[in-house]
Amino acid sequence: MNRLTSRLLRGLGAAAASIGLSTSLAAHDLYWTEYSTDPNTAVIRASDIDGENAVTIFETTELGTFIVDIAVTEDHIYFSGHNNGSVWRADRDGQNATAIITAADTDPEAEAGLLSVHNITVDAAGGKLYIACHTNGIFSADLDGSNLKNLFGVVSGWPGQNYSGVTLKDPDQLLWNNTMDNNIYIQDRDVEPFPSSVFVAGGTATYGLAHNPDTDIVYYTVWAGGSPSNLYSYNLQTNENLLLRDDLVGPLGLKLSPSRTHLLIAQRGVGISAYQLDNEGYALIVPAPAGHFGVAVTADPGELDPPPPPPPPAEDGDTVFFADFSFEQPGDAPATAAVGGPWAVAGTSAEPTEGTVTVMEDTQNLFGMGTDNRFLRFEGARGYNLRGNFEGNDVNTIKFDYIGRYNLIPGRDPQLLPRNDANRWVNLSPRAEGQRASLLSLRKSNNTIRTDNALDHSSPGPTWPTPNGFEGPVNPSYGANNIPLHFAMITNNQSVWGPNLSYEGPDGETYELAGEHATVWVYNYNTGVWTHALPEFQYARQSGADGNLMDNIYFQIDSNDPLRSFDIDNVQVVKGAHIGEPTERQFPRYLRADFEVAPEVKEDVLTTIIRNHAGHFVHGNLTSITFHSQYDASGEERPPLLIASDTENNFGKGPENKVLRTNKARGWNLNHHNAFEEEIVTLRIDMIHNDRIGGGRLTSRFFDAEGNVLSRLEFDSSGQDEGFFRTTEGTWAYHQVNRFEAVLNNSAEPLAYTAPNGSGKTLIPGGTDIWINGQLADSDSLDGRPDGDLFGPATSYTLLTFSTNPWDADIDLVHVYPGVNLVATDAPETGYDAWAAANFPGITDESIIGPGADFSGNGVPNLIHYALRIDPNSTTLEGLPTRDIQDVDGVDYLTLTFTTDDSADDLTIEVLVAGSVDGQWTADAVEVSSTPNGDGTTTRVYRDSVPASGADRRFILLSVGLN
Repeated sequence: MNRLTSRLLRGLGAAAASIGLSTSLAAHDLYWTEYSTDPNTAVIRASDIDGENAVTIFETTELGTFIVDIAVTEDHIYFSGHNNGSVWRADRDGQNATAIITAADTDPEAEAGLLSVHNITVDAAGGKLYIACHTNGIFSADLDGSNLKNLFGVVSGWPGQNYSGVTLKDPDQLLWNNTMDNNIYIQDRDVEPFPSSVFVAGGTATYGLAHNPDTDIVYYTVWAGGSPSNLYSYNLQTNENLLLRDDLVGPLGLKLSPSRTHLLIAQRGVGISAYQLDNEGYALIVPAPAGHFGVAVTADPGELDPPPPPPPPAEDGDTVFFADFSFEQPGDAPATAAVGGPWAVAGTSAEPTEGTVTVMEDTQNLFGMGTDNRFLRFEGARGYNLRGNFEGNDVNTIKFDYIGRYNLIPGRDPQLLPRNDANRWVNLSPRAEGQRASLLSLRKSNNTIRTDNALDHSSPGPTWPTPNGFEGPVNPSYGANNIPLHFAMITNNQSVWGPNLSYEGPDGETYELAGEHATVWVYNYNTGVWTHALPEFQYARQSGADGNLMDNIYFQIDSNDPLRSFDIDNVQVVKGAHIGEPTERQFPRYLRADFEVAPEVKEDVLTTIIRNHAGHFVHGNLTSITFHSQYDASGEERPPLLIASDTENNFGKGPENKVLRTNKARGWNLNHHNAFEEEIVTLRIDMIHNDRIGGGRLTSRFFDAEGNVLSRLEFDSSGQDEGFFRTTEGTWAYHQVNRFEAVLNNSAEPLAYTAPNGSGKTLIPGGTDIWINGQLADSDSLDGRPDGDLFGPATSYTLLTFSTNPWDADIDLVHVYPGVNLVATDAPETGYDAWAAANFPGITDESIIGPGADFSGNGVPNLIHYALRIDPNSTTLEGLPTRDIQDVDGVDYLTLTFTTDDSADDLTIEVLVAGSVDGQWTADAVEVSSTPNGDGTTTRVYRDSVPASGADRRFILLSVGLN
């Protein structure tokens, strides 16, 4: 937008002698009308010419919601009501307002009288008002409202009955227009039909009119609702019609400044802007979101910056349209041209009929361009069109990055596999002059890339064979299942009868493409493979003409189709056939979910995640978290799924390590969609199950692109003493870290590999070997895979519980590795040094971390904190041994009770007794009980060797030594 660089010089222009300024009245420069926040109040505002010192000068409840037009003279302002057929006059400061023409007192000779006044022009020198009444004609009246006359009434059979503008041409003629045709009419004053007319460009919705008698040029606006609209000029001497601007929003009222140097434009919902005629400079002078129709002016705006020179014509290979959403704010809708964005229209309405269309920050690095990248997410959207305009060329290549998403249907359980719903279309429609010229429909299916049956469109031109065997102009369709894809669509916009286009494909081969035909290449970012998805198909050509150059693209979401969800980024149109190599992306190709959370989230309940929003809660590259409809985090029988800290360091990665705490939750499903590239993969899960649980079941499954199960592990925790698998061999212990590893062979040949113990192992085609803590638990399992079938490779993975199967465990990681990648159980590091490193990270000073040091200052050395699992950073004394007199087998003894950390296996713990503090301490204390607590600690009770009744005084203490 241009900048207003100087204030006006107050005074009168040479051509404004009849307007002037009165020193006795408020001398505002700009006047405009606004919608009122009160539906029963109409408003007029005024300001300096640069928009400063804006004030409300008039409000009334007698004119409905808004005032339409406004005109200014030396002493008065004139303005019109909307639908009450009235014209008002007030002083320049808005005082002494009165209705000078009303529907009730119109002159009988004025025929139908006024009904909806849309435009007012004041001829102060001639003492006349000229009024465009929207439905009844062009009227004249004296300045006091008397002598109302219809100059051109309703003519039978003539369509021009929506009069929208009127202005003076010269002392003897008027100019006026209507919104029913493309004409501007020239009429002698006070002369009845029929006027002459000139045919102008821009369409029928012409509203504002302004005429420069020095040049005999008339200026007019063409209004297209909230979409970008136009400002034109028409030279009545040369019949030259020029488009001055095509990016205005809601331009209605139009006035020339006194010196005829600028046009002042009232833009509905935007404000008052200025256009400088000699240099095409443009600026929004007064931002006014409530601005409506009318504008009046008594001064010239200052010099405006001219627009930058137009770019040179595009050359072969140049980008003619680009949108990557990087300058837009997360949470906003895509920016349109009206606010500086690349898109010409934000849809059939400001918002989709249902769902959302939102700029997102790529916190999960879905597009492989970093977590600061921004993209556009269509979330369950329908009823929305996003249009990008570009320069039409004989050949264009349309490129974009795309991730198709699956959304849940309200009222149904989420499917454990992606659903194949043939009606979930996303239409990319390159267009020519507003008509669809080609159609590429993207559909989410179970395949990475899918070509569906073609739909015949009856359209001009010969028929061509299509990849699926159909003949005729076709509607090709593709789909993707949460896979990041790059589409490159070459469109040969030349006539079908012209020469073929020769182009080089991404494989280095040369291809031919006929006129009015397109070809589609798809690149899978995960695999790095190009697919010639559609070699050739003919346009739908709904415009019905040869050679229409495509000049815009639509991402079209029909209003009557089911809801769609997908992500797009880097939308680009290139002149010519230039597929090129996609920019390198850094995707996490293999599943690595560690369940770490964002720094600001210490612990969270996963109850509000529907899908594809795991990034805030779960780091790693799980692509979705879904819940069955039965899942409910409320009530004791529906506990929540948690992300929690491993405060007890059970996994040996420190107390700040985050884990997925399943917490006996059920009916949840973690999904990962990817192309794992290799036919041999290894799955690793580190998990601690808490205890036996009736009905406990956790299911791990790999799928191929067709939705076939390749490998399944059915964990079961209903065993009394240990867990097992429902359909395969192997058992595992509760309360300890277990490393589960599954080697999956998708190939048609046996696979030989080296086991963790150094021995050789051969895995059958399609089989899975299951390892637990480095030991082979089940060999050559075909569980889940149909007999005799070899599917693959694996493209997706799920870890889930069903709605009736709770699971109570901590899961530290779920990783998938390429090839065979077996690692024996990584037992947590134990011992005092590991404990000190976890509790005093980065500190090596022995006076702080040494066994005898007392960092907390509570009088207890670190070694005792370590042995009794007491936080060394806390001053609490809770957890220290307690003494008592207890009855043991009918005899009272002095006892000592304390709780030790079972993992602290590098300690020597003794309980000593003595008859005096300074006496002989002996290790004669007797252990009374040792009770495991189920959390890696044991509570122990020791008694003295001498009954309490056998001595006057006895002492007992705990001795801890470091091996």
